[in-house]
Amino acid sequence: MDVALLEKSFRQISPQAIEFSASFYRNLFRFYPELKALFTKTSQEAQERKLIFSLAIIVDNLRNLDRLQSALRSLGARHVQVGTLKSHYPLLGKALLETLAEYLGADWTQTLAIAWTEAYDAITTTMIEGANDPETYLEPEFTFYDWINAYRAESPRVRNTADTLNNVHHAQPARSIS
Repeated sequence: MDVALLEKSFRQISPQAIEFSASFYRNLFRFYPELKALFTKTSQEAQERKLIFSLAIIVDNLRNLDRLQSALRSLGARHVQVGTLKSHYPLLGKALLETLAEYLGADWTQTLAIAWTEAYDAITTTMIEGANDPETYLEPEFTFYDWINAYRAESPRVRNTADTLNNVHHAQPARSIS
């Protein structure tokens, strides 16, 4: 998988993270309205934030997928709890690729589509491992969402994505004129 290309494309959509995430769910429910039932126990805004945080962390760790293994398995296990089936993963992938193509416009190429498909397949394969054995990967493991909170502090890219979602802007230190 072409990690540099994936990182570059994610940086392109990051400034529009909120809109991107909302578009993903609009596309998902337009293609597969039956999946809307999976999201009735969470607010749409919270779900959109979870998606973009998840993508930011995953993209930030594509060069070291081993670091993500446990976290992705717990994410797959957690999805079982809300009713996600293995057959849903390709549907979500289609909506993700459609949304990426929409936001990247002329920069969306066949090479980029292949890179995102390969990454999505690797990620979902690991998540499905967790879905196959949810009891093992939910407790007392460090869950994916615990990992997001911990990782956010150490990754400038993830912190910037979080700040964008939360409309937080850090003041730049004043420069002294000598």
